[in-house]
Amino acid sequence: MFWENFELTFTATMQVLLLAAAGYFTVKSRMLDEKGLDQMTAVIVNILLPCFAFIQLTQHFTFTEFPNWWHLPLIYIAMAFAALALAYLVGFGFKGQRKNEFMALVGFQNSGNIPLVVIAALFTGADQHRLFIYTVLYILGANILIWSLGVWMLLQGQKTPIDIKKILSPPLVTTVLTMAVVGVGAHHYIPKIILKPAEMLGNCALPLAMFTVGGGLASLNLRRIEIGPAAMVILTKMILFPALALCFVLAFNINGLMGFLIVLQASVPSAVTLSLIKRYYNLEEDFVSEGVFTTHLASVITVPVFLTIYMKIIGQF
Repeated sequence: MFWENFELTFTATMQVLLLAAAGYFTVKSRMLDEKGLDQMTAVIVNILLPCFAFIQLTQHFTFTEFPNWWHLPLIYIAMAFAALALAYLVGFGFKGQRKNEFMALVGFQNSGNIPLVVIAALFTGADQHRLFIYTVLYILGANILIWSLGVWMLLQGQKTPIDIKKILSPPLVTTVLTMAVVGVGAHHYIPKIILKPAEMLGNCALPLAMFTVGGGLASLNLRRIEIGPAAMVILTKMILFPALALCFVLAFNINGLMGFLIVLQASVPSAVTLSLIKRYYNLEEDFVSEGVFTTHLASVITVPVFLTIYMKIIGQF
């Protein structure tokens, strides 16, 4: 049973990374340049992901069914601060700005793209939609924290103001507005002529998101990866923190889909957004880019291992 679960989760993770590999080699072979990748990213962030959130919430979310919906963004914030605390404690070899970058790589994960595609590969039906809703709500906390605290950490020592508009990202705004529409029951009156195109666009979000993640990794400036610091990031982000999260959900008997979500989110690699923040503010990004790149490589093994251990222990999947 252990190997069956491992094969299942490994296959799901490989499906995710093969999508990224397609983007990586597309950019490497210059079929798509960096400008085109930026334009594709803009389409995903401004159109496809908002459509995905809109469809998932209007079709599968109600405040009656999810009365504790606000727990999800708070869970993200709690996990982020726990990861930051762990990075602060173990990152004694890093100094100054490098330590801030190390903490950011451990504290902020790829909370949307990879989890959503893994969920799509592992689940079907009601469980899949429920986990999609969980993830969309979880990302509320991610959008707020990474574009505020994350930017502040990466810009320490720089005289650059934080762009408040970046916090109000289209997926975040769409999620909040759609929840308001659902709250007053207006979603029942949205015509199919709007819902169907939105659903079609939303279905494109996950594969294209991972495609651009891979393309973004190909365009990063990876002159020479420093083995020691990169290994420290992998050890802390991809092994220690998910191991602690796994112990936490088992100790507090957090079973089922919520426990799965916590273990999955703790296991995924560092957020690609960190590299984008450094590029957006025209700052040197080598160490951050290396951390993002190496944690994505490590996730091929670490994500299936931790998900398989969790699924084996609780015996519910």
